[in-house]
Parts: sequence; structure tokens; C-alpha cells
Amino acid sequence: PYTTLFRSGMSSPTYGHLQVMKKLIGYLKSTVGNYNHLELPSYGKGIHHHYDSKWVLESFTDSDWSGERMTRRSTSSSVHCLNGIILCHSSRGQKVVSLLSAEAELHGLVGGAVDGIALRVCIEFLMDVKVQHACLIDNSATRQISNKRGSGRLRHVSGKLLWIQDQTSAKVLEVKQISTALNIGDIGTKPLGRHRLYALMFWCNLYNKDGIPIGEAEATQVKENNISKAKIMRVAKLLQAMVVIGGLEQAHGELLP
Repeated sequence: PYTTLFRSGMSSPTYGHLQVMKKLIGYLKSTVGNYNHLELPSYGKGIHHHYDSKWVLESFTDSDWSGERMTRRSTSSSVHCLNGIILCHSSRGQKVVSLLSAEAELHGLVGGAVDGIALRVCIEFLMDVKVQHACLIDNSATRQISNKRGSGRLRHVSGKLLWIQDQTSAKVLEVKQISTALNIGDIGTKPLGRHRLYALMFWCNLYNKDGIPIGEAEATQVKENNISKAKIMRVAKLLQAMVVIGGLEQAHGELLP
């Protein structure tokens, strides 16, 4: 997210650019010696899930809607993993101004899917294997419009929308939803808090200079909170269904003579 800001301020830098540069230098200084730990791949293993296929390419995508205050453009981020191993990641500013958060997520999804398809083709060519490609996003609206047919009310983004729909219908890739708390694509969208950043760094297999995984405690807490939230949501839906059924039965009884 800092790259776009620096590029736009090269000709006429401001005090805000200086503050961002100081923060970036502080981050680099405090993370000296951190490295990405590569493990032997396990068949069907993902960052958070397991799959039936032996080789799985996961593309986590996310976007920060209108995060750039000057132009109100969004930042897209994507992280690509092969069987749980981080291959590459990207963070780039979008060239258009998105009017909806789902539209910003769609642009980020298309950019991540294009990079992921290129990676998948290269892996299949070099290793002579079949790779399952899954794109994981945390926006339910974007997932729904990606898996259906037609542009509907999003006619102004119909080109990218129809392309991603063609890829999903042809089984070239799958678009799945993941919890916002577990989406490692968020690591390149905007400046994050320490707790959130450390949890994402743990799932990216980052280690400090002493060989200790970064953010293990934070990641464990995020997972526990996510599980607790899911349980609460299930109970709430069950109670809502009971209230609705009870209300219908009472209304039906009042209509009887």
C-alpha cells in the first residue's frame, strides 16, 4: 500500500509522505532477520483447509475500499500458496475508483485470479501434475456474483465480471469464501495493528532471527475467537428460526374460529 503513495508523491512530497516513510523505515528496522520458512509440501494441505486434490494452489485476495485519501482508489492484495507454502504475493493500487466495496473486491479478485492462473500453468508445465486452483475472498457479495451468470446491475464492470464467471463455470478455478479474520490477503491492503499483523505473519510461515514462529499466540487467539463467533451465529440463527416458527403457529391459531 505504500508503493502507490510514494510514487504519487515523488514530484511534490508532503509531510504525510514523510510520516509514512518513517513508519515504513521503523517497520523494516524492527523486522531485521525475519524470514519465510519453507517446508516440504503435504498433499492436499492448505493454509486453513485440506483438499481432496494432491496439489492445491490457493489465491487469497482482499482489497482496501477507497483507502487512498487523495484519489479514493482502492488497494488490491493477493497471496498465492501451493499446498500451504507461500509462493508469491502482490500489493498494487487499482486504476479505477470503485463505487462499492463489492466492486473493489471484484477488481482485487480478478487481479489475483489472473496471477494465480499464470502460476498454475507454470507449475503444471514444470511438474507435469494437475493443480486445483481456489480463490478465497472474505466478501460474500463478490463470491455470489462470481459464481452466477450475467452482470445484473453491475453493468459498468461487466467485462471483468463476465471473465471471472467464465473461469468459474469452466472449472478453471473455484471462488470460495473465507472469514475476514483468516484472510491472509489482508496483509498487503493497509497498515494493520500489531496483533492482526502478527497473526497473518504466522500463517505466512514467517520466523524471526532466533528461529521462532512470529505471532503464534496471536494466531491461536484469532482462531479461537473465530470459532466462538461461528458458534454464537449458529445459536442465533437457530433461535431466530424458532421465533419465526413460533410466530407463524400463533398467527395460524388466531385465525381459527
